[in-house]
Amino acid sequence: MEAFLGCGWIGAAAVPVNVASMGPQIEYLLADSGARLLVIEARFAERLAGADLSRTALQAIWTVGDASGETAMTTRWPAAGEPV
Repeated sequence: MEAFLGCGWIGAAAVPVNVASMGPQIEYLLADSGARLLVIEARFAERLAGADLSRTALQAIWTVGDASGETAMTTRWPAAGEPV
């Protein structure tokens, strides 16, 4: 909810993704929307496995929850007051 409301506050567009979506579907949605940031719950991060994220405009992925499988592009959700 914080990410969704935050988009409105900064003038960005939120692009909700169905939690049942898998790699290729997520890749298409990210590429088609021009998303530069993906906020995803850690428990759904494995669904990115089949996505070729190099075909998207993504600059960062923020995970919410335990992000044990972090990649170079993945960081945890920033804490309150932490610079982004």
